[in-house]
Parts: sequence; C-alpha cells; structure tokens
Amino acid sequence: MSDFYSLTIGKISRLTPNSVAVSFIIPKELENEFNFEAGQYITIKHKVNGEEVRRAYSISSSPKDKHITIGIKKVPEGRFSTYANTLLQEGDQLLVMPPEGRFVFKTSNKQENICAFAAGSGITPIMSIARTVLESHPENTFVLVYGNQNKSETMFHNEILELTNTYKDRFTAEFVYSRAREEDSLFGRIDTSVINFILKNKFKETNFNTFYLCGPEEMI
Repeated sequence: MSDFYSLTIGKISRLTPNSVAVSFIIPKELENEFNFEAGQYITIKHKVNGEEVRRAYSISSSPKDKHITIGIKKVPEGRFSTYANTLLQEGDQLLVMPPEGRFVFKTSNKQENICAFAAGSGITPIMSIARTVLESHPENTFVLVYGNQNKSETMFHNEILELTNTYKDRFTAEFVYSRAREEDSLFGRIDTSVINFILKNKFKETNFNTFYLCGPEEMI
C-alpha cells in the first residue's frame, strides 16, 4: 500500500456556500509520486477532534498543472468535509496518499469527441478530464451536462465558464437545475428526457467516442 506524504495547502477557494477547492503544493522531490492521470483521486488522512478519518477526493486540476486541486463539498454530519469547509486554512499540512483510480481519460494522437454527465460534487474529476481532453488535441471537443439544485450550489461554475470562453468552438456546458429556472439552462434532473435532448437533438450530428458519468447512483 502507498505511503502518505505531508503536503502543504497553497490555496483554498470558496466554490459555493457549501464547498471549497483545496490546492496542494507539490514539492519538487515528490513530483514523480504525485503525477496523475485526469480523473484520478487522492486519499487524505487527518485527525478531527482526536479521531483519525480518511477520505478520498477526486482531482479537478489538469495533470499539466504544478499543483493538485480537489473539491470538497460539505455533507450532513461529514466530519472531514465540515472541517475542510470551516477550519482548514492555507499553509496547513495534510497527509496525502499519491493519486490512484481507473476512472481516467488517456490522451491519444487522434481527434475525439467526449461527453460527460455529472451532478453535484461528481463534477470534480470531470473538470480534470475536460481540461485534459481540450489541452491534448487541437480538435478535441467536450460536451458537459451538469446537474445541480441551483446556480449558487454549482461547484466550479466560474471555471466552467472560463473553459467556455477559452474553447468557444470545442467546449459546451449544459447546466441542469432541479430547483431553479435559470436563463440558458434546463430545468429538472439529468434523466432520459435530458439525455435524449442532448444526444438526439442538440448534438445529433456528433459521434461521441466516450461518455463519462459521475454523480448520484440514481443518475448513473
């Protein structure tokens, strides 16, 4: 089993009222240990109120970045997620296991069209995959269908808009809200009707190479 390494938190950003992005500084001597593929996760070990907890969090940053960023959403009675959202500070150190996991995108020399359906915190690994898909080939395209209760609870909303602006012709985001009606978004949940609209209507001319699904079991 892999060892845990002490990593320093370089930045904490508030994503929503109930979630944060936590970025770890990767020292030069640990760069090889913390190389990762888009879609992988890290495991954190920490003591909260004197009790050891271990939690796995998917990486949202690109493998090309000099840091590793994760998204942590506060869940009811979640010991570490509550701690991370209320007490964790930049400069703190956490014990972190090197990245692992098989939910990955492997780059290739051929052009690919990728589609992802995500809900809630399931967006975290999809962010890493989307960035890598778009960076790895000048003709790759990515369609993201992302479900949340409302806009204010949408993790990485600004980062998704940045991808839309950076890759205008190659990245498309469809927001789906179950408890709010917003302009340029779909109302409801990611279900058969939404999927049919995306695949058989809006993108019926696109031949997707791969689909990624990440979110609640009911959506999957």
